[in-house]
Amino acid sequence: MTRHFALLAGALSIIASACGPAAAPPPATYDVTVDATSPAFNLQVTAYFPNELKARPGDTIKFTTLDRGEPHTVTFGTLVDAAVAKIPPGPPVPSLEPFGLPDLIGAPPQLPVSQAAAQPCFLASGAPPKDACSKEQQKAVDFSGTQSFVNSGWLQPSQGYSLKLADTIKPGVYNFICLLHANGMLGKLTVVDKGQATQSADDLKKAIADQVKTRVDALQPAVDAANKGTAESAFAGVISDKVQDSQAPIFAPKQITVPVGGSVTWKVFGPHMIAFNAPADFVGALSKAPDGTVAVNGRAFAPAGGPGAPPPPAGAAPLPPNAPPQTIPVVAPGWDGKGLHNSGFLLSFPPTFFSYKLTFTAAGTYPYKCLIHPDMEGTVKVGQ
Repeated sequence: MTRHFALLAGALSIIASACGPAAAPPPATYDVTVDATSPAFNLQVTAYFPNELKARPGDTIKFTTLDRGEPHTVTFGTLVDAAVAKIPPGPPVPSLEPFGLPDLIGAPPQLPVSQAAAQPCFLASGAPPKDACSKEQQKAVDFSGTQSFVNSGWLQPSQGYSLKLADTIKPGVYNFICLLHANGMLGKLTVVDKGQATQSADDLKKAIADQVKTRVDALQPAVDAANKGTAESAFAGVISDKVQDSQAPIFAPKQITVPVGGSVTWKVFGPHMIAFNAPADFVGALSKAPDGTVAVNGRAFAPAGGPGAPPPPAGAAPLPPNAPPQTIPVVAPGWDGKGLHNSGFLLSFPPTFFSYKLTFTAAGTYPYKCLIHPDMEGTVKVGQ
């Protein structure tokens, strides 16, 4: 009997272990894209895809930026969580300072680039410095959820950033934000216990595809309408009131024909330039020095051959978002097709937006581009 009981006890022990809690899954890596692309038309989105996901302690979130021209950051930390909790709903705020996160936006060209935003910075506590973080503070760390500031720095074309979650991170919600695009570009990471389920890679791909499709569908009617424009009413950028975080950085129609002495007038929507004969080093919003210092590419933003955008009137109050649209015309002198011509940086959103008029005085075929948005190109044919 004793031997039989011993065998029974051993069998029960094996069964119990087989039916016990499953071992925690191995660490996983989840892919998030920063910005988006579409085969439908040139697309730029100030969003993360997906903007919400789950992960476990020990997992890694791999952020990959797409080269849509506008720089972004991936920024976590207790400062970010506190600021996000206070940001009111509505359009992106111009500064995060009132909400507890130091103003590190550095939006060109109105503000100088903050090096604490532009370069990597990882702080256990306290606010970021006014200048760049030290070399020691620029060394990546596992994210424990308790650090005050965990910042990728500006992510430039095809640049990635991997965030490793520390084994000690507690379950909860952790916000991440782009420092350039304020409260309009937010993400939410939910950390769950090691034994809990997250989403599969296929789940993430579907979420990304669905979120991109929503933007494309919202913009498509506006893109179709812009492509029917004329020389008197062309478009530099296309937006829609149906989607606030997306634009089609296109020139529409892509090809325009005018006689010698004729003009093209573009309605500008978004942050763009209209540049002819621009050298290669004029392309790109930012420049990076060998020591890591990041600066606005002044060549791209400065007007050449025209007046550039007028400064806002001193003391003028901003118009409310529901105000009737107002156009500020910018008129350039005639251009003979020789040398650089650049409208300069035109930041243009309703209810007040810029139009840009250029007269062509010599026959020829003139390709042009926006200097901060790749694939935003057009052609003006004169006298053909």
